[in-house]
Amino acid sequence: MKYTEEKIPSGLHLKVVHLHQGNASRNQLKHIGKTNAKYVTLAKLVDEENRVVAKGRASCSQVDAPRRDIGRAIAVGRALKNYFHPPKITKEKHATLQQLMSMAVRS
Repeated sequence: MKYTEEKIPSGLHLKVVHLHQGNASRNQLKHIGKTNAKYVTLAKLVDEENRVVAKGRASCSQVDAPRRDIGRAIAVGRALKNYFHPPKITKEKHATLQQLMSMAVRS
């Protein structure tokens, strides 16, 4: 199945941002800093209450010529894939979540 913008379910909308060293805020630079990429495209699927329900990310390699259309297509495809097939939670993450929830209930 190809994950394209036409596959976005009703009730959700897309937010896409293209980041590079010259246009990113300090908060956004953390997405660039995780890789050696100079250009990163972020896509978010957002519901009607403005909650992020899925994210996708595309990084441009050092040897690639940056193209927004390709970065957008990759990031949107990954966001849709994460929406339709959410990543599995590992046992370690589940244990951590359970521990945090039990601490929240106690207080």
